[in-house]
Amino acid sequence: MAKFTCKKCKNSITLDEYTISVNNGELVVPQAFCKKCEEYMTENDKFNGWGKALMRPGGKVRGKNDY
Repeated sequence: MAKFTCKKCKNSITLDEYTISVNNGELVVPQAFCKKCEEYMTENDKFNGWGKALMRPGGKVRGKNDY
């Protein structure tokens, strides 16, 4: 879930699911398009990555029951 805000009119929306695409060399979200200003909205939160799983020797990922 993410919040998007228009830079010009300060209109905001919240999206549960969205896609990221490239438009003129910029990453944009097609679902976050302001109809008043006809521009893409910007995300309020900064993306911090997808996270990382702990890899064990041999390429295994440790789960709950792997002791």
